[in-house]
Amino acid sequence: VLRFLAGSGDLGIHLGDLSKRGARKRADAGQPDALGNGRRHHFLLPDAQRMGRRGYDVLGVCVVYGASAPVCHPPYARNQREIIGADRRKLNTLMDRKKTDMETGRKQVVCYGEVLWDVLPSGRKPGGAPMNVAYHLCRLGIPSVLVSRIGDDTDGRALLDFLSGMGIAIDFVQVDEQYESSRVMATIGRDNEVSYQILEPVAWDFIQYDPRLSTLIHTSDVLVYGSLAARSTQSHATLQQLLDHAKYRLFDVNLRPPHYTPELIDGLFRRADAAKLNSHELAQVSNWLDIGRGSEDEKVRRLHERYELGEIIVT
Repeated sequence: VLRFLAGSGDLGIHLGDLSKRGARKRADAGQPDALGNGRRHHFLLPDAQRMGRRGYDVLGVCVVYGASAPVCHPPYARNQREIIGADRRKLNTLMDRKKTDMETGRKQVVCYGEVLWDVLPSGRKPGGAPMNVAYHLCRLGIPSVLVSRIGDDTDGRALLDFLSGMGIAIDFVQVDEQYESSRVMATIGRDNEVSYQILEPVAWDFIQYDPRLSTLIHTSDVLVYGSLAARSTQSHATLQQLLDHAKYRLFDVNLRPPHYTPELIDGLFRRADAAKLNSHELAQVSNWLDIGRGSEDEKVRRLHERYELGEIIVT
C-alpha cells in the first residue's frame, strides 16, 4: 500500500504496516505534494497483485523496489480526479479499514535530525525533513516522536509551539543554551533560480545522547533518519547510538550540498533496512559507487546488492 499526501515538504511516509526488523513483509511509503494540488486530504491506493517485475511505477511519481506490493488504481489514473472517480466507494472502504488498522496497531516512529525555519522571500515556514515526516505521520494518526535540538531563543520557542500545535511529541526536542535555532536562508537569483544556505553551526548539530533516548528507541518500531544532521560529529555520534538499537531503520537520503561526503552516505546506507532517494540522488550515489552505468532498474539492483536493503523507494 502506498499513501500519497498532498502538501509540501519532504518524505511523508506511512509505516503502519511495518513488521519487526528482518521480516520486511510490507512497507508503505508516500511523497508529499505527489499530486501537486496542496489540499489537506490524502488518498489510500489499494494493493494489486504482483506482476513479476522489480519496480512499480506509481502514478508517475515514484518507483518502489523490494517488498511493497505494486499500486495501480487504475494504471491510467494520472491525477486526483481520475483516482477519486475510478472507484470512490472502494477507496472510502479501504480508507476506513486502514484507519481501524492504524488505531489498533499503534506503531511508533522516531524521526531524528533537523528542525528549522525556512526563511523564504514570502516569509518563514517551519521545515526540516524529519519534522515533515513526523508531521505527516501525525496526520495519519501514527504516533511520532521528533528527536532534535533547538536554541534557547525566540525562534526555538516558536518551533516548539508549532510542533505542539501539530500534535508532534516534543519531549525529545532538546534546548541548547549556546547555539541558536536553525535557519535556512533562501535567495532568488537570475532567472528566478532559488538557492539555499543552511547555516552552521546550529543547535541540531549538537544533539546529545541520554538514557531517555535509549528507552525511546527500544520501545519504538521505526527510526527515520537523513544525512543532513549527520554533518556534525556530535549529532552523527548520537545517531549511531540510536541505530545500534533501532528495530527498523529507514534512511531518507536527502542530499544537501555541501553537507555530506561519499564516505558519510556510504556509512548511513550500511545501517539502513530501507532507503528513499530521488532519481538525481540515485544517479549521484551510483556514480560514487561506480555502478552508474545502465538503467535505473540496474542501478537499484546494484544498490540493493551492495547494502542488502529490503526496500528502495525512488521518487
